[in-house]
Amino acid sequence: MKPPALTSASSTALGDAFIRAFHTEHEREPVFSDVVARHLLTDAEWEGFVAGVLRSVSNYDESLAGPEADRIRFWLYSLSAAAPHVLFRSRYTEDRLRDYVAAGFRQYVCLGAGFDTFAARRLDWAWETRTVEFDLPATQALKIERMRGFGAASVDYVPIDLASDDLGDGLRAGGLRPDAPVFLNWCGVSYYLSREHIAAVLAAVRDYFHSTVVIVMDYWNERYMTRSAQDRATRSMFDSVERNNERFVTGLRTTELSELATHLGYRVAEDLGCAEIAERITAPVVAELVVRPIGRVARLEIG
Repeated sequence: MKPPALTSASSTALGDAFIRAFHTEHEREPVFSDVVARHLLTDAEWEGFVAGVLRSVSNYDESLAGPEADRIRFWLYSLSAAAPHVLFRSRYTEDRLRDYVAAGFRQYVCLGAGFDTFAARRLDWAWETRTVEFDLPATQALKIERMRGFGAASVDYVPIDLASDDLGDGLRAGGLRPDAPVFLNWCGVSYYLSREHIAAVLAAVRDYFHSTVVIVMDYWNERYMTRSAQDRATRSMFDSVERNNERFVTGLRTTELSELATHLGYRVAEDLGCAEIAERITAPVVAELVVRPIGRVARLEIG
C-alpha cells in the first residue's frame, strides 16, 4: 500500500530548511552553509519550529537552561536523529555535484527537491548546470512561490508523485537530454517509498538516459526500522514524521541496495554512514554532531 498523497506542503521539507538555516546562522564554519533557507520560512513557521525544539528539550530534561539558541543547538546536534543526517548528506551531495560539474556534467536533477536552494545559493557555479527539480505538487508550488524575488540560476520544475506517476514521463516533461551526462540528487525520499517504487525510480532513470548517470541517494538502514532497535532520538524522529502524515515506509540493508543497484545496471561507487562522511570534513563543529547509524548515503553510477 502506498502512503497517502500529501495535499499540503511537506512539513519535513520545511523542517530540513529550518535545520540548514539555524546551523548556518549559528556556526562560523558550518558543515553545510545555506544562507537562503531562512528566507523560505515565514516568521510563524520559524517560531513554530523553535517552540517545538524547545518543548523537546524540556521534555528531555527540564533542568536544561541557558540561552535559547544554545538549547536549540544542543537538541539539533546531540539529541536529533534528523539534523546531523540532513547536514552531512547535504554536504556530501553538493561536494560530489561540484566534482561532476567540474568534470563537464551540465544536467542536474533534484528528485524530491523540497526546499533545496542550490540554484539561488551557489551562483558562483550553479549557472553552469541546467537544473530540473521534481517534487510533489503542493510542496513544489509553495517552493516556487517563496523563491520569487531571489536571483537564481535557471530552474525548471516538474510536479510528480514518485509513488504513482511515471518518472520517465516526468524526465521527458523536464526536457532533459537522454544523451548527456546527468547528476541526480535523490535525498530525503527513498524511505517514504516502497521497495517496488525505489526499484522503479532507478529503472526509469536507467532507461531514459543513454550517457553517464550519477545518483546520490540516502536511505535508512533496515536494521533500525523497528522500535526495539531504535534509540530515543530515532524513535522521536519516526514519531514526528508520522504525526505529520509522512510515514517512513522502507529501510534497506546495505547488501540489498548493492544487489538491487547491480541488478539494474548500476555500480555502487560509495555507500557511507554519516560518521564516515564526517571524517572527511574539518570544521570544528563536526565533533559536536552526533550521528545515528540509521542513515546512509550511497552514490550509484552507470557509464
